[in-house]
Amino acid sequence: MAQNKTASEPPRFPSKNEIYQSYGGWNNFMRSYGLKAHEPDHVEGGNAIAEGMRQGEYEGRVDAAEAQAKDQGIGGQRKGKQ
Repeated sequence: MAQNKTASEPPRFPSKNEIYQSYGGWNNFMRSYGLKAHEPDHVEGGNAIAEGMRQGEYEGRVDAAEAQAKDQGIGGQRKGKQ
C-alpha cells in the first residue's frame, strides 16, 4: 500500500479501495477469504475484514512515523504509549 511521501506529512487513513487493490481488486479480496461477492452476508463480512485491515494499516503508519520522528529527534509519544 502507498506510504507517506515525506516525514512531515501526517499518516493518513488508507481507503478500502487501497486494501482491495493490494489483492488485485474486490473479487480477489473476497475470494482470498473464501467469501462470495454476490452473497450479502459475505459482503458484510468482507467489509468488516477490510475495515479492520484499514485500522491496522493506519496504526502501523502512525507507529512508523513516530519511530522515524524519534530517530530524527523530533516529535513526542502518542498518549497511552510508553
